[in-house]
Amino acid sequence: MEKKELLFLIDDRIQKIRQIAEEYDLENRGYIAFSGGKDSTVLSDLVDRALPDNKIPRIYSNTGLDYLEIQRFVRQLANEDERFFIIRPKKDIKKTLAEYGYPFKSKFHSHICDIYSRQGKTGCVLKYAEPKTNTPHSCPKILQDMFNKPLPFKISEKCCYKFKKEPFAIYEKESGRHIGLTGMRRAEKGLREQLKCLVFDGDKLHRFHPLAPMDDDFIESYMNHFQIRLCVLYYAPYGLKRTGCVGCPYERNLQKELDTLEKLLPNERAKAEFIWNPVYTVYREMGYRLKS
Repeated sequence: MEKKELLFLIDDRIQKIRQIAEEYDLENRGYIAFSGGKDSTVLSDLVDRALPDNKIPRIYSNTGLDYLEIQRFVRQLANEDERFFIIRPKKDIKKTLAEYGYPFKSKFHSHICDIYSRQGKTGCVLKYAEPKTNTPHSCPKILQDMFNKPLPFKISEKCCYKFKKEPFAIYEKESGRHIGLTGMRRAEKGLREQLKCLVFDGDKLHRFHPLAPMDDDFIESYMNHFQIRLCVLYYAPYGLKRTGCVGCPYERNLQKELDTLEKLLPNERAKAEFIWNPVYTVYREMGYRLKS
């Protein structure tokens, strides 16, 4: 991205943050949902440039599913900056996944699978699973049989909610801060393609996504321009593109990620195999995302 365009977009986002901060009192009512990844790190820096000396808390939910290096990165930030806080969901990972469902392929696919398990082949299920015309948003042929022969474990998109959103909801109730700022972007595709900058709960602002319209080029250019420090996992020899939950089944390049973990972070690879074993087993049987 050319510097002139980058500076224009940065100024645009800064003005937007200042506008929302003034209108909704982000200083006293807001918090940043901090994941330790690229987008939330950029967001935190951007908020500081828009609102110098702000005291807005940065909240990290240590789900137990994150990379250990991400956890170390956040702890280091918390030691350096009193605005960083770490919260923890009080849930057993394996039991919660078995009860509420495992992630499979994508959030949208998992959502449709959950509907199918409870309501059968409703209109939205048929539209996705048995499309009259295949589109990029249709169920891949290799997975369509899932809607005729259900898998031996539950599938849903609730994983992210139980381990991430729910702890933040508890934090909001206890802190009185009900406006969550996130680094989510439409460019991440999937359910986030329709993401709005502002999300209201009734007449109250509930979520603010300042980076919603920004693409990957902006994120990379911003980090390079301001020399933003990231977790070591983004650099050689790891070179990870994402640092969400270890080995998340939603990852499109899952085999490549697991191969990297096998070589450089074998304990993390073992952790992923343990947590996501039911999904990985089916992926391998189908020859989908993982080698059989």
